[in-house]
Amino acid sequence: MPSLRNAKEPSAPLHTFLIFFLMWMPVVTSRAVMAQSASSPASTAGSPLEDTYWKLTQLGGQAINLKNARTEPHLVLDSKSHRLNGSAGCNQVVGTYEQKENSLSFAQLTSSMLPCPAGFDADSRFMTALREVKTWQVDGSTLDFRDAGGKLLAQFEAGTSK
Repeated sequence: MPSLRNAKEPSAPLHTFLIFFLMWMPVVTSRAVMAQSASSPASTAGSPLEDTYWKLTQLGGQAINLKNARTEPHLVLDSKSHRLNGSAGCNQVVGTYEQKENSLSFAQLTSSMLPCPAGFDADSRFMTALREVKTWQVDGSTLDFRDAGGKLLAQFEAGTSK
């Protein structure tokens, strides 16, 4: 007869499934949205904030060094679910967002928490920048995230995944 203590603990297959689901669902979702937005001519010229694959190019005014990155740092803001899916370069990133005119804020931000290769610190800096975002601006195929004081936190280019 199983004990009550064991009955409350998730089974190993369920635990494995949940970890797999949480790590790969953002990848599948962001690639599906990216494929949809890439088919539109507006995705690279005058790209919309939402439903566009945004490739991270700068953090705090400094270019991103992708030498030790596992994946290309990027994000996709899904207009239907108001969810953020992407990668910080090492870990997958998910969360929610609220956007009104040029104001933008992120909530419930989480990442997959895998150890990053030595010398790659963009992961934690990217998550910090997302938490500080207050405004956004798209100029052609460039997206800027700024803090409350107008300081550039992150810059992205509309593109496709590698």
